[in-house]
Amino acid sequence: MLLSTELLLLISLSNLAVIVWIARIAWQQRSLRLASETSLRYTAYRQADLVLFAEGHQQLLEAQEFLESSIHGTTATVRAIHLGIAAIPFGILEAIPVTRDTTKVVRGTHNLISDAVYSSISVANRAGGVLARKGIGEIGEQINDALEHEINAPPAENPKISSQPRSSISSKKPARPPSSKPSSSNKK
Repeated sequence: MLLSTELLLLISLSNLAVIVWIARIAWQQRSLRLASETSLRYTAYRQADLVLFAEGHQQLLEAQEFLESSIHGTTATVRAIHLGIAAIPFGILEAIPVTRDTTKVVRGTHNLISDAVYSSISVANRAGGVLARKGIGEIGEQINDALEHEINAPPAENPKISSQPRSSISSKKPARPPSSKPSSSNKK
């Protein structure tokens, strides 16, 4: 049985329409794949930035703790050395009966003043540590807020991800990810 030309033309046009439809779907899938790769790349860069911020935050906490303990240790050492050195002349002067009473008063006053000075240094060190930890904690809260925002933000809020309908996504090269340097607009 021979097919008529009209029927053959109709089948050919139908096949052509199917091929065009399949090509369009393949093109859309390619565009979606490119957009997904860009989104994943952006997310990976952002996650790497947040990891660096978190590591920096941890380093700040460790540095603050080290500094506070170093100041505390140095102050305790200087206090012990100071009292040890001061005890030598006080011991000699207390051994002399004529200067014994006056030396005991002077030694008591000296020890009272030095205790007040070293205690003040310790209190200032602890207060400075509390303030530093509070400031570092605020930085940590900002990092956590940024992370929460990244996790909960819908894809349309991400500036590197296209919010165009699927059929109009182009096949442009993926955009370069944002810089990991914090901008001055993010500072409080």
